Amino acid sequence: MNNDPNKSVVVLLGEPTLVQQKLNIWTDTLLPNGKNNTNYVVFDAAEDDIDSMITEAMTVSMFSAKKVIVIRGVERSDKQLFVRMVDVVNTPNSSVTTILVGTGWPNKAGDKKSVSAFQRVAKKKAVIEKIIAKRFNANQ
Repeated sequence: MNNDPNKSVVVLLGEPTLVQQKLNIWTDTLLPNGKNNTNYVVFDAAEDDIDSMITEAMTVSMFSAKKVIVIRGVERSDKQLFVRMVDVVNTPNSSVTTILVGTGWPNKAGDKKSVSAFQRVAKKKAVIEKIIAKRFNANQ
């Protein structure tokens, strides 16, 4: 696990309970004094306005030293989120960390190009964690 608080974008994908545990670790690392309504904002990738998400991610935090933006349900998001997130990754904001969480990448055929473009940029400049439950055979 690479909890680098200097990264402006983090992607956590996988089994929901494990992703939530990782999100809690990241949040505790980034906001050691706790969350409040000025330093922690949560969006739903499929329901909330993409412009609002991106504006929040690119705006310098005025009321706290660090702000965390969580975008939940990225597997249900529109390709436009990933097109716009490339700008967030390429323009790091040291006072804001945007954390994308979900069960996986979007599967819609029309989204694959945008998601791939985001992944290429994010592999170099962001943290991407794929979190899966370890499977084991009790008979062995």
